[in-house]
Amino acid sequence: MSDAKSITFEAVQLSDRSEYVVRATWPDGYERQITGFTDDAEARAWITNDAEAG
Repeated sequence: MSDAKSITFEAVQLSDRSEYVVRATWPDGYERQITGFTDDAEARAWITNDAEAG
């Protein structure tokens, strides 16, 4: 399993402004979007509180 410390996380608003996602990027360039955040603060809170648990 990947070390969560080597993954970068970024809160991103979708281009249609419908929601925010958290973009997770692995060192090899693989990206995954975690969806379902209503605003930037909620996405950033997930990064701070839950990213390492995922």
